[in-house]
Amino acid sequence: MLRRAWVVVAALALGATACGKKGPPLPPIVRIPAAVTTISAQRVGDDVFVIATLPERNIDGSQPVATVGVEVWAVTGRTPPPRQKWAELGTRIGRVDVAPDAVGVSTDRAADTSLPLQISVHDHLDSAAMTAASEPQTGPASVPLRRFYVAIPLGAKEKSGPVGTVADVDLTSRPGPPADLDVTYDASVLTLTWAPPSDGDAWLAAQRAASRAIAVAPVALDASPWRYNVYRSGETPATPAPAAVVRVAGTVRPAPVNAAPLAKTTFTMPVVFGVETCVTVRSVFSGDGRVAEGGPAPEHCVTPADTFPPAAPKQLAALPSADAIDLIWEANDEQDLAGYHVLRADRSGAPLQRLTAEPVTVTRYRDAAVKPGVKYFYAVVAIDNRTPEPNVSEESNHVEEEPR
Repeated sequence: MLRRAWVVVAALALGATACGKKGPPLPPIVRIPAAVTTISAQRVGDDVFVIATLPERNIDGSQPVATVGVEVWAVTGRTPPPRQKWAELGTRIGRVDVAPDAVGVSTDRAADTSLPLQISVHDHLDSAAMTAASEPQTGPASVPLRRFYVAIPLGAKEKSGPVGTVADVDLTSRPGPPADLDVTYDASVLTLTWAPPSDGDAWLAAQRAASRAIAVAPVALDASPWRYNVYRSGETPATPAPAAVVRVAGTVRPAPVNAAPLAKTTFTMPVVFGVETCVTVRSVFSGDGRVAEGGPAPEHCVTPADTFPPAAPKQLAALPSADAIDLIWEANDEQDLAGYHVLRADRSGAPLQRLTAEPVTVTRYRDAAVKPGVKYFYAVVAIDNRTPEPNVSEESNHVEEEPR
């Protein structure tokens, strides 16, 4: 009996020792980001801007998300490839690093890591991009080719996340650029004028023919199918919406100067003297429920020179007293007004001489350097802030007066 009990106790003790023994180390858990499900592609002429919002969780639902980069892939065809074929048939058109210390991460990101991140990648539609992938296409040959895009997030150790939502653009021809772009300016505005695209009628005819060839409804035109977008070099890129999304990095789509496509073939913007301004215009077709933006007109650059003097001051009046003559006049409203100079002569017909050493910035002046019994003749001119020499207005109306 004692021997049996001893065996049991020894077995229990041996088991307890075995339970405490360490096994081989487990491999570290590698988090993989979830699929990108919010993605869009915007075509402008022969350029496409792909915008994707990064996932906020990993594929297992855990947080924080393990994304260290995003790759954008493209395939040209009539239908998008199966998910498992993207790496074989697609072309990687860009990568954006989104590590916390990556260049381009918004400072807002560091302050609030709960905000989703957004990346943008540029794809130029060269001849290779306009050619279908080698895989046989499942769609009928009459269906126009399209360019399909996916954004694949990368986790730690470059582990790829799953293929998510597909975005696409059509590869039909774009409208031609506007013709005869010209830029003029005056004292306050820069004026752009242009003509509709020279091949506009031919392009519309080709669109109608293509719609008949694939047995769809003919192109339905708006009352005026042509609209226009104006672009200025160096313009701030289009801001993402909603405002809570933080743009991280990449080549974003340039923003038109105009808030909405223009129906007229003219546009004005404030003039900035002495600074080169380069502009272009693109045709925007609006019809059959779609919008197609074409290529740019040749860029037009101009450096406006301020050769525009202020208007002559008005309503100059003289108010005499015993030892002075006070002058008053109406204010000018030019944005670049620097002030006024008072002119005076002490006999009729004599040239008016400048009385003020520095510009007067108010619309009144007291001339105390007068002598009793002498009649004085006055005028006022306005000057702007052009350097080194200001533009000078014509003289105001003339007044004459003597101390009393």
